[in-house]
Amino acid sequence: MTTESRIPDVSEAQIEVHWREEDYIAPPPKFVEQANANDPAILDRFAERNFPDCFTEYADLLAWDEPWQTVLDTSNPPFWRWFTGGKLNACYNCVDRHRSRDRNKAALLWVPEPESEQPQTITYQELYRRVNEFAALLRYHCGLKTGDRVTFHLPMVPELPIAMLACARLGVIHSQVFGGFSGTAAGGRIADSGSRVLITMDAYHRNGTLIDGSGKPSARNDAIVISVATVVMAALQVHWVALAAHFVADEVKALDVPGVCPLCGSLPVASMVCALPPYQGYRYLHCALCATEWHMVRVQCSQCGAVGKNIAYHSVEDVAADKGPSEEGGPAVRAETCEQCHAYRKILYQEKDTGVEPVADDVASVALDLLLGEAGYHRASGNPLLWLPNTI
Repeated sequence: MTTESRIPDVSEAQIEVHWREEDYIAPPPKFVEQANANDPAILDRFAERNFPDCFTEYADLLAWDEPWQTVLDTSNPPFWRWFTGGKLNACYNCVDRHRSRDRNKAALLWVPEPESEQPQTITYQELYRRVNEFAALLRYHCGLKTGDRVTFHLPMVPELPIAMLACARLGVIHSQVFGGFSGTAAGGRIADSGSRVLITMDAYHRNGTLIDGSGKPSARNDAIVISVATVVMAALQVHWVALAAHFVADEVKALDVPGVCPLCGSLPVASMVCALPPYQGYRYLHCALCATEWHMVRVQCSQCGAVGKNIAYHSVEDVAADKGPSEEGGPAVRAETCEQCHAYRKILYQEKDTGVEPVADDVASVALDLLLGEAGYHRASGNPLLWLPNTI
């Protein structure tokens, strides 16, 4: 027996109510006055009879290091070349020439996720500073030079155009892989372009969810990825720890994002309660990548910021014996769980064992991970040397 679903009768007028995108909104007169194409005579100036010389009008809006000789070179079709002989720098034209007259004008307006965070306004002066900082990092720490290639695997954040402009400043060629694509897709683009450097981030918000930026490799590549991942991550740790050693602690600014390394932006692998004066009793988060440690108050979730009764502490002995959570203290390695976000992160007590080390002891206490996973908790962040289900 089959039934037919009857589509309700809807008039054209009822449908048109929802066609808001069909509306025409006229721009304000002041906006029209400052537009580059506000002269009605532009249609005549750019008529076909004036092609291609008419486009010199737009070229004159840019700052050229060397002037061009030919507007359009059609000698080798279909490889047409515009403004041959001329040289310019895209970063200079996008940043420097505006900064010289509008240094305090907004260059970028960014509304972040989650929406509870404040929108960011980046002026041309601030953009100039951040682009130059990143360009210096690419040149002096990564050894990049004109003609080298890099790959971006980044979401829609201000750091993406900043990194692009930094590459343009150095004459470095960049390839952007959409942040929603897998790590496998990024790897293919890296191989195709011969890229020397990958610029990415380990986590970001999208559609209201904090996404693990490391990606999930396809099943057929799992064995290969896991077999080399620990070696690659160990090498990255050595490199980033060496980079971090060049910074002075007092010069590192705290980030607005809680629970993120203020130096490299990575997530912490664990936290440790110090037993040595003058910082005895202070809790420090430990970066999984560059080993930087920064202070965070105790009895507070380092993932979502929840406090009070939401926080509990577990050890292997407690979970195995089904004793339930307890207060701080006990064994040298415990897990700090949060009932609000159902995440956990290891917490180490130096007073119990002066030789504890966040990365190594996190790996050594893998039994606690398995027990907490069975209890319904998930790791707040991964360990670069520990590859467990749902952490890659």
